[in-house]
Amino acid sequence: MTRLLVVVLLVLPAICLGVYLTDVTTAEITINWITEQPADASIFVRDTEGNIVFSSLNDSLSSLHSFRITGLAAGTNYTYGVHSFSEGFSFSRMGTLRTAPERGTSFVFAVYGDNRNNPRVHMEIVRGIARHDPSIVINTGDMVYDDAHIDEWLEFFATISLLEETVYYPVIGNHEKDAVNYMRFFNPPGKGHYYHFWYSDILFIVLNSNERFDNYSEQYRWLIDTLKRETDRDPAFTVVAFHHTAYSFGYHGDHKYIKEYLVPVFEEFQVDIVFNGHDHAYQRIERGRITYIVTAGGGAPLYSLREGDDSLITAVRAHHFLVAHYSDGVLFFECIDNEGQIIDSFTMSSRHSEVAHSLPAATYAY
Repeated sequence: MTRLLVVVLLVLPAICLGVYLTDVTTAEITINWITEQPADASIFVRDTEGNIVFSSLNDSLSSLHSFRITGLAAGTNYTYGVHSFSEGFSFSRMGTLRTAPERGTSFVFAVYGDNRNNPRVHMEIVRGIARHDPSIVINTGDMVYDDAHIDEWLEFFATISLLEETVYYPVIGNHEKDAVNYMRFFNPPGKGHYYHFWYSDILFIVLNSNERFDNYSEQYRWLIDTLKRETDRDPAFTVVAFHHTAYSFGYHGDHKYIKEYLVPVFEEFQVDIVFNGHDHAYQRIERGRITYIVTAGGGAPLYSLREGDDSLITAVRAHHFLVAHYSDGVLFFECIDNEGQIIDSFTMSSRHSEVAHSLPAATYAY
């Protein structure tokens, strides 16, 4: 943490934010928390039999505490305890976590975005997500109005504290700009600004649409290399998330250069789903055997939608989130608004899974 960040935190009212989890694998996970003032920090992790499998102490004063927990078993529950302490200050929290499972495991994930600095609606969305107990959550960007405003980040983490048993995966939006504090708070895997991860049978790829992605860029080369390497592992679904819209019938519309440079790559490598934010509404669009979902209803002011063409399956001007149930090569999606009403639902069967091809997708339900 830089000295500037620490100083800003010191002048704010007393805040002890809940733990948030990031970057999970079958053997590792990162545990993070923020304290109201610089403090030491310690952590321990126990297995189900009560044995301590990890412990660590950081005696360097900081307001942001982050520990990479290693040596864990796949798909396994653990309990942890965190403690921060300094002169006249102490913060402790107990919690549970679960590592990523082996291939072939059913799980639930959620997607939403563009909550920005609207904590009231954002809290409604988070409460709705929490009721589904997802393993991971993806935010399609614009988590704050301005990445440089630490108070907005603290408000954001206070709001998502209900999800402290869920692993949080962020996307850089245009309001995160250069993403300096984004990187400090999340420290994502791989390249950071763009990265990939697996969860069960699904390959997730997160891009940064604020950064160059033309075919001479580092990000483009990384995307090609990642898709070549990771699709050889036969994912049931390949899912890509980034902020700006490839296709949209909202205020911002289609992104010319995304269509020019990225869409052909998605089609070549048979990407199944693309999640975007930016246009504040919900849209489901089918183009080139790819489902493009604009999920940008996390709290920012909603945009109007114009009439679409035959590729537009569903469009709703509403604050919302998506929840997806995965099992045996099949994904079942529900889009739910901030009042708990289902505004869209659909099922996708893997193009690559023999198990999924044997199931009648139209009757598959949870």
